[in-house]
Amino acid sequence: MREGGYSAQECKRANISAMEAGFSSAEAKYEGFTVAECVEAGYGPDELKAGGYSAQECKAAGVSAKEAGFVAAELKYEGFTAQECTAMGYAAEELKAGGYSAQECREAGVSAKEAGFAVAEVNAEGFSVAESRAAGYAISELKDGGYSAAECREAGVSAKEAGFAALEVRAEAFSAAECVAAGYGPEELKAGGYSAQECREAGVSARVAGTPSLTLTLALTLTLTLVVALTVTLTLTLT
Repeated sequence: MREGGYSAQECKRANISAMEAGFSSAEAKYEGFTVAECVEAGYGPDELKAGGYSAQECKAAGVSAKEAGFVAAELKYEGFTAQECTAMGYAAEELKAGGYSAQECREAGVSAKEAGFAVAEVNAEGFSVAESRAAGYAISELKDGGYSAAECREAGVSAKEAGFAALEVRAEAFSAAECVAAGYGPEELKAGGYSAQECREAGVSARVAGTPSLTLTLALTLTLTLVVALTVTLTLTLT
């Protein structure tokens, strides 16, 4: 029929399948066939995309965009949500590759970690430490992802387990007592810059921490003063 000059529409009116008549899906589309009409004529999902039909047109006809060969990026361009992509069978990593954000993945019930997002990326999108942990990220990944020791603490995560040194948590205004509660040892408190007085207030012995006590400091100062005085006196006597 096609070779005889008849159009796809004429074949359709004669109850002859445009596909059987030798028309491509692109030719059928050119003649105004809808996706539903192409499906009825026997064209497969992959032929629909090849013929120029959009993912939205396929969706309207009940044809899976994934089966038609569309990638996630094409669906995003056409306004499909991450949830719609997931419902059609697109994998988590395909969503990220298609340009969907970690937030969009989460709204679709897809783990940002499974989708391939790094901690720094979810942090940049506003995920809290608790949300990152819920998504499957390890405590050891939080610090490298840009979260602070204070943010970890708010989520019930030990700053020490997250890899922060005592000096870093001190810079974030952690008290010596908070450091002790987080698991830092006496020696770490001293290395972090905490004073003997701060250690004592946290219930840590300054001696154990390796920090000279106030009494010992005063005694050493007094001894040094006496030594200097005696040296001066002896020098004056000899001259």
